[in-house]
Amino acid sequence: MHLDFHSSPYIDDVALDFKPREFAKILKRLIVNSDTVFAKCYHGMSYYPTAIGVKHPALKGHDLPGSQLLFH
Repeated sequence: MHLDFHSSPYIDDVALDFKPREFAKILKRLIVNSDTVFAKCYHGMSYYPTAIGVKHPALKGHDLPGSQLLFH
């Protein structure tokens, strides 16, 4: 499975309701044996806290790729 996000900086609720445990349960139920997550989109924004790049303004400290991998 390939998870892909390209969210404009004008979208202010990116990953707001993301639930890592529920996400992991769904992947397990679907028998997903491989997935690809991303850390940066073509808008140039990172989806995790970073001191080097530009974090997506809607994430408010959230680490989206880290939380997608946390319960695998």
